[in-house]
Amino acid sequence: VTPTAGWTPPAGSGSSWRLRLRLTGQDPDGSRRADVVLLDTAGRVLVSLTDVVYRPVAAPTGNPDRPADPSPTVGATVPAGRRSVSAFAVEETVVEVVRTVLRDPDVTATGSLAATGIDSMLATMVAADLQERLGVTLGPVEVLQASDCRALAAVVASVLPEQAPPTAGGPAASAPGDAPAAAGATADAIRAGTDQPAPTASAVRNQLPAGPDGGDRGDLAVIGIACALPGATDPESFWSLLARGGSGIGPAPAFRWAGGGDGAAIGGFLGPIDEFDARFFDFFAKQAEVLDPQVRWLLRTAWEALESAGIAPLSTPASTGVFVGASYQHYKDYNLAPELDAPSGLGNHNAFLANRVSYFLDLSGPSMTIDTLCSSSLVALHT
Repeated sequence: VTPTAGWTPPAGSGSSWRLRLRLTGQDPDGSRRADVVLLDTAGRVLVSLTDVVYRPVAAPTGNPDRPADPSPTVGATVPAGRRSVSAFAVEETVVEVVRTVLRDPDVTATGSLAATGIDSMLATMVAADLQERLGVTLGPVEVLQASDCRALAAVVASVLPEQAPPTAGGPAASAPGDAPAAAGATADAIRAGTDQPAPTASAVRNQLPAGPDGGDRGDLAVIGIACALPGATDPESFWSLLARGGSGIGPAPAFRWAGGGDGAAIGGFLGPIDEFDARFFDFFAKQAEVLDPQVRWLLRTAWEALESAGIAPLSTPASTGVFVGASYQHYKDYNLAPELDAPSGLGNHNAFLANRVSYFLDLSGPSMTIDTLCSSSLVALHT
């Protein structure tokens, strides 16, 4: 939708017309272009002008010999020896950074960022470049939430520390009378008057009120942990793997893939996935035989996590909720017949993952499996 504005002459002026202005674009120097139509009271077109250029004009200053900054500035008060960063300079820098990261010279201030194909990795790179250029701390979420570069520039301006204005080619040079700029102003830039780094825009926006005990209502307490990862099937072995700089990546085991073993394709493989105590978890032999390994490991690690927390698993409060992040399931594709019977169907669907834990532990609280691909576990935790 292109912005359109209209004006009518003041009452008593003796004029009878209506002016409509339709913005069509903006030039790199801040000038705006528009189509203008002059109408009479009956709506007939009197004059039509296209591609009219409106250039910003600075307000008069106290010193007529000194040119004024033609752009509005961010912040009304400027500390002595410092210049406030103009809004246009911020927008220009944001556009250049996005063009550079996306390698797309056609990016404009008002063009849709979603249409450029930006993803979370590119958004992280944009945030890092803006941090280096402007000293602001942003996350990829702020970049992805911006509809265009102008909206992103507004977010940047809202958390921008006072500093010399950036230039299109990099950090700004000092002008006569300016205080020397601090070298290497990056994410560690310190806000004036404090010794704390500037918070991200999302951190400011998403601050939660304190709880009744003085803590943050968004606080979480991790009281138990269990894991099953390539090269480590418990937290202790995982920590040991990290401490020695080891890796769980290796050749495919012979029991997993035909032709596995030394020289086979490498990957991250869990250990003995067939070591599952079916009777302990109340599965019949037929059920256990066709049960997706994800279910086996989830039940095992859920039990171990409760033990880690010092909670007797079968005495877990009935109102406890179970939230599982899961995506993909290929076990049935390679190990089961196409025609699934009841045990195969119920044992190979991610929708049942959380329910399996709730059923075994006799829990009646919320029980859901969440699949948002790469963010599944994060969304499950948030939920």
